[in-house]
Amino acid sequence: GMRMAGVRVIDATTGGRVSFIAAAVHAFLFYVALGAAALLWVADVLFGLVRPDRRLARDLITNVVFVRS
Repeated sequence: GMRMAGVRVIDATTGGRVSFIAAAVHAFLFYVALGAAALLWVADVLFGLVRPDRRLARDLITNVVFVRS
């Protein structure tokens, strides 16, 4: 789906590919937030809405950026 939408995930520091560990942690944090009665997921999304760069908390923890290619 991301390829069809033209979205890439890059490392915020280097601008290169995201490591396997960072991708796995990012996915894990997504499912933890979603599985916690959706309260953490809503808090994560609200956190992203108030930031000027629109990065969510899990994006900041794993240091990834989603960009259009």
